[in-house]
Amino acid sequence: MKTLSGSILALILLGGLLPNRLVAQPAYCAIREPYAAVDTLFPEVPQHQFRSKIVKYTKESTQRLRDDYQLRFDAREFGFHWLYPVQDEQGRFVGLAHARVEQEHLRTTEVVVATDASLRMKDYFFQRCSSPYQDLLEKPEVKEALKGKTSAELAALIQPDGLTDLIERLRLPSQSKPLMKALLAASIKTLAWVETQDDIPFLDSHSK
Repeated sequence: MKTLSGSILALILLGGLLPNRLVAQPAYCAIREPYAAVDTLFPEVPQHQFRSKIVKYTKESTQRLRDDYQLRFDAREFGFHWLYPVQDEQGRFVGLAHARVEQEHLRTTEVVVATDASLRMKDYFFQRCSSPYQDLLEKPEVKEALKGKTSAELAALIQPDGLTDLIERLRLPSQSKPLMKALLAASIKTLAWVETQDDIPFLDSHSK
């Protein structure tokens, strides 16, 4: 597996060397306290390091997500976003963290999603959420049910039958469906979008 050095270069090419006038524009959603977030999402890597890089979401780069996953995109989602690749003390890539905003009924929810080194679902937490079901969806058994899944596997769960099955299997109230759907959408967009980036070196060894 390649180390993070190549990924840092590629991410710089994607966003790190953007003109000042573009870098100055705020990203749509960033992790508010990245050090604390990475500590929370990667507790097994106590001596971790990470870089925060700005990457650009374009209408073209998200077209596959529209076609393959039938996901909706807010116009504000196109533009610059923060990506946080994480490495261990030996410099090995162990995963990445990314924050997304999703619509949940009439409110928005901010979710921080983490992948493992194979770009599968690793962990998540809500950094801004007003749903009364937040605590239920952050329970260990719920996280365990989603851990290790690919974007395609998560996409099956967001379908009406898959979502109903998941809610019933985890014994969650049916009213928690909108929040679960927002969580799954954020996770799918994170995993699937990164999977489409063929020019990021640390993705070379991962199957698409």
